[in-house]
Amino acid sequence: MRDPRRLLVLLLFAIGALSCGGGDGTNENAVPRISFSTSTVFFSGIVGGGNPGAIPVDISNSGTGTLSGLSVGTIGYGNGQPATWLNASLNTTTAPAVLTLTATLGPLPEGTYNATVPVSSSASGVANSPQNVTVTFHVTP
Repeated sequence: MRDPRRLLVLLLFAIGALSCGGGDGTNENAVPRISFSTSTVFFSGIVGGGNPGAIPVDISNSGTGTLSGLSVGTIGYGNGQPATWLNASLNTTTAPAVLTLTATLGPLPEGTYNATVPVSSSASGVANSPQNVTVTFHVTP
């Protein structure tokens, strides 16, 4: 007959191993991770009207350690679309940070415009760099 205390110890050990990332001693959250308050932003405007207000996106570290070296990469625009209607800036290079997105109507005609804003970190070991914020700008007549 098996000793119930030995079975309890083995069970507790197995539970502990699973909670540490599957028993291999790693934990995927034990590194900095880029997280956004939202990864999708929508602007709207009227042809010939004023520019819409800026939209902030909070950036946080959903992992551990320090998420530093944040930067905005080159904004990618939809195929054949104008490439100057969106501006993106960071208030700091260490999380928590705020990515401020600003859309400019300028001479844009009626239509829907798309862009992707990459945010990356140069910090060592960041698990998910770069991450993208998708932006849509709907311009009506």
